[in-house]
Amino acid sequence: MKIDRTCAEGRINSAILISSPPLDPRKGSAVFERQTSRALPILGLGVESSVAGRQEMGIPDEHFGKVWPVHVDGLIALLTRLRVAFDGDLDAALIMAVIGSAALPRGRLPDDLSFEAFQKMERRDAFYTPLNSLSIAQITGIPRETARRKLAAMAKRGWIMKDEAGFWHIHPDGAQELEPMTRYSIEYLNRLASALG
Repeated sequence: MKIDRTCAEGRINSAILISSPPLDPRKGSAVFERQTSRALPILGLGVESSVAGRQEMGIPDEHFGKVWPVHVDGLIALLTRLRVAFDGDLDAALIMAVIGSAALPRGRLPDDLSFEAFQKMERRDAFYTPLNSLSIAQITGIPRETARRKLAAMAKRGWIMKDEAGFWHIHPDGAQELEPMTRYSIEYLNRLASALG
């Protein structure tokens, strides 16, 4: 299955091959990893497995007793807050995260860019990776019609908007209303970074 993307710099189309079946972690880690390894590169996300034996031990492995509790506690707190903000719909939160991630493609932002500096940027669209409804459904593994309904509901709330080319963006009102979720995410990352020391 192909996805047609238009680059922010112009009208350059590139076809990206990704997996067509929905992602299903219940099918076993090898199948799930194979599916995610095909879908996540659309946003520039690396899919490096840390399944036993496939990667050298790193800081999280060496300091599991210190890092794991901080990660689990932070993730639980973040997911709980997201669940409240999204009226219990964590799939909608995932969709919003994917749309937000499209505004921060890896490798095209300065490493020293702060959140405050990003918020003040005049032209963020230079960094944007265009995503349509189909792309979002395939990246998340959410069935296309379900993703479409969730996108429409978030658009109705004023959180996201679709441009004339059919690509989804976070609406400024949505960014402002959900800013506490971004700050909770940054807090989670700060705690994790401290644990990694």
